[in-house]
Amino acid sequence: MKGKILPSAVVLLAVLSWTHLRALENTSAKSMPADSNSYEAVYEQLMILGRTASRMASVEHVILQRDEGKFLLTQGELYLFSPEQNRIGGALFRGKGAFTMTPPTAIEQDQLYRFYETKTLSKEFDLLFLLFADTTRQELEKKLNFTAPQNNRTVQDEVKSCLSFVSNKKGK
Repeated sequence: MKGKILPSAVVLLAVLSWTHLRALENTSAKSMPADSNSYEAVYEQLMILGRTASRMASVEHVILQRDEGKFLLTQGELYLFSPEQNRIGGALFRGKGAFTMTPPTAIEQDQLYRFYETKTLSKEFDLLFLLFADTTRQELEKKLNFTAPQNNRTVQDEVKSCLSFVSNKKGK
């Protein structure tokens, strides 16, 4: 039976969550209070992340490469959110984009083929939500010209919707 492909935002969020968790493991605990590594502290940081975009930029043909995955932001707007406690940052892209990934090993390619009947995952999207605790913010700042954003309620609502995939209405 052929597997269902999840909505774009969920697929990309899952890929980024894995990258984000790897980056969190490498973040120095020296600069953070002792309890800031707890699940509750990280959860709280995530839930307040998208309250207000700190900057925005028009995007035209920007590539973000992470391991075997490549995000092509063809055209749109990118809203950057300030990192909480200089740790977890976020961005929301609205526009035309695509994600491609070819697993590096034959075994991984075969597994991808088993579920999706393709050895390369390729998915277009019109909304991309990024969470990061690595150099992604600096990379975006080098590639784009950011300006002060207008207070955009739609962007805040979209971030809240994306965060609902990593949170639970009943609590942490």
